[in-house]
Amino acid sequence: MEAIARVEKVEEVIEEKEVVEPPAPVEEIKKPVAMQIYEVKATDTMYSIARQYNVTVNDIKSWNGLSTDAVTVGQLLVVSK
Repeated sequence: MEAIARVEKVEEVIEEKEVVEPPAPVEEIKKPVAMQIYEVKATDTMYSIARQYNVTVNDIKSWNGLSTDAVTVGQLLVVSK
């Protein structure tokens, strides 16, 4: 009879300790970023493109992983972040 009584006690303890999960934090929805891409034309320079989009040459170089100011015709550049 002692074994049966023990089993009942264990079941009661398990039932009492229900796991209550904290509510998941609501993630803040970020607005989509309108990233602009520019295709380099024959007459363009890095400086002229930067002026056209009101950013710095360094911004364009940084966004595109460039180490020089050289651009080639048809090259696609990220011109805003």
